[in-house]
Amino acid sequence: MITVEDGRPAPGSPGGRFRAAQASGDERATERAAQVLRLTLSNRIVVVRHVANSLVLLGLIGTVIGFIISLSGVDPSAASDATKVGAMVATLISGMSVALNTTLVGAILYVWLIVNHRILASGTVRLLTTVLQGPPAAADGLDRRQAAE
Repeated sequence: MITVEDGRPAPGSPGGRFRAAQASGDERATERAAQVLRLTLSNRIVVVRHVANSLVLLGLIGTVIGFIISLSGVDPSAASDATKVGAMVATLISGMSVALNTTLVGAILYVWLIVNHRILASGTVRLLTTVLQGPPAAADGLDRRQAAE
């Protein structure tokens, strides 16, 4: 788990391992730990983007299924029979409803998840920046003042 309070990651977390490597003075270990931290953070949010992309595909599959339902009710030989046209139109409308509803749901959920992914990505950047740069300057100043007292 990655936890940061006041710019101080928990020991044993990827951020804590980065801070430990940084404190050791070993540049290679610090760079390696920073890379692991970046990968760990981005790996945790990438699933949201994959689900969003899958929803678009599922919406398209639903559209194709809706068209198949629509066309399965059409009988060209019965098109001239007034008693059978009503049933064909009902099947067409039902299939088009499936097609349009799955497209709409897939598109809406895609947009919602992409917005959430962007929020998570910007939060991840802020978290990574906090861990890599250390506590904010105001907190540093506060710590120094408390140490001086």
